[in-house]
Amino acid sequence: MSDIAKALDEIKQGFVSRNSMRLRELGGEFISTAVTENDSVFAELSVMSYSLHKMLSKQHIVKSHNWPSISKSVLESIEESIKLAKTGNDKSIVAGVKKIVMRLEKVDRKLGNYVQSIYGKSRVKQASSAYALGLSLKQAANLTGAQIKNVQMYIGSTKIHDEENPGDSISQRLEKLKQELGD
Repeated sequence: MSDIAKALDEIKQGFVSRNSMRLRELGGEFISTAVTENDSVFAELSVMSYSLHKMLSKQHIVKSHNWPSISKSVLESIEESIKLAKTGNDKSIVAGVKKIVMRLEKVDRKLGNYVQSIYGKSRVKQASSAYALGLSLKQAANLTGAQIKNVQMYIGSTKIHDEENPGDSISQRLEKLKQELGD
């Protein structure tokens, strides 16, 4: 099973069990993978997972009389995407993931209470996570499909830019590099 199929299966498990916090964790794991591998599909899976987390945490959404049919259609889209991911055809995988995204955005428009969509906010949140992992603001926004201006405003209202991460010293980094190269 491909990494994407496994990731989609984990999203499915979290969604079926209504484990909002697991979906949030998956969002963090997937954005980390997206950053380290420069993988836009994992970035989208991260945004999707985080969006599902937010939707499951909104009572007005899950208690809506429309929720059972919406939940079923989202689940069917995830299952269809898992099948496509197993084929290994990148274009099919992207198409399947985009179909899920369109369903989530439709749900958000239909049941959301806010001007900015849950999915849009999720893009910004995951872009800020990518930024915190070391990408530039532009790279983070491009990877997740978020608007740079919105990411910038979000990061400005957080403490990400205030955090000091001393990281490894130059000698420690050099030693790690030597180990990686086998010297």
